Amino acid sequence: MTGGAHERTGERLGPYLLGQLEPGERAEVEEHLRGCPACREELRGLRVAHEALLSAAALRPPETIRERLPDGRSTLFNRPALAAALLAVLVVAGALYAALHRADTAEAMTATLSPTGLAPEARGELRMEEAGSNMRVRLEVSGLPPLGRGEYYELWFVREDGRRISCGGFTVDEAGRASVIMNAPRVAYGYRRVGVTREHSPGDPEPSPERVLQGRLHES
Repeated sequence: MTGGAHERTGERLGPYLLGQLEPGERAEVEEHLRGCPACREELRGLRVAHEALLSAAALRPPETIRERLPDGRSTLFNRPALAAALLAVLVVAGALYAALHRADTAEAMTATLSPTGLAPEARGELRMEEAGSNMRVRLEVSGLPPLGRGEYYELWFVREDGRRISCGGFTVDEAGRASVIMNAPRVAYGYRRVGVTREHSPGDPEPSPERVLQGRLHES
């Protein structure tokens, strides 16, 4: 699964939720969602936020601030009551929006990557920050062993329960150095451990056991 596929799907999740995609685009999103737990989780979060905002918009002022005409028909609020009702709705909606915005805002995260016995001279620094609907990952490594033909290194985000997300592969120069920028799905923000593995089989969805760098993300 490429970062580009994640990025395209992430940009379409909002319109997909609101039914605003063309049939072909909708089919592409649904095909990607079937094979991508990260994007499915992001869609669930968007759906929760959307439903909460709809609930806030549906709030009605309490009956106690309504007037009634002598014949029993409900009237519009008089001006002071109307102002109070609108203020109450705006306060509730504003608080809800602020809470959702805070929950949806990802702080920048950094990690210092330490070597394993497979690459004792290796070092790395990683920074992850928001980039639209996804996360931008900046990785700098040094001291990694040279790669053989067809081999590459792969960056992984790991959750506490062991679930993993691949951020993509990269190679190094003759000195074992690399400076790369990759895209990750937004859900990667909740995966606080990171690791780099040496891979031999392109397309394998599971990491190899050859982990050469490891670390933990912290808010910067």
